[in-house]
Amino acid sequence: MSEVSSEQQAANDKLVGVIVAIVGNLCISVSFQITKLTHMRNTENKDFTKIPMWWLGLFLMLGGEVGNFFAYGWAPATV
Repeated sequence: MSEVSSEQQAANDKLVGVIVAIVGNLCISVSFQITKLTHMRNTENKDFTKIPMWWLGLFLMLGGEVGNFFAYGWAPATV
C-alpha cells in the first residue's frame, strides 16, 4: 500500500471541500425554489407548517447549510 504525500492529501481535501460546497449550494438553491413554489401555491392561506412541500424546502436548506459548514473543514472559504 502506498502512502499519500501531505501535498496530495491537501489537494484531495480541497477537492472534497469544493464538491461538498457545490452540493450544499445546489441544495440551498433548490430549497429556495421549492419554498417559493409552496408560497405561490398556498392560495388557501394554510399554515405553512402543515404543507409537506414547505418542510422539504426547509430540510433542503438545513442540509445545504450543514454541507457548507462541513466544507470549510476540507477547503478554505476563499476557494
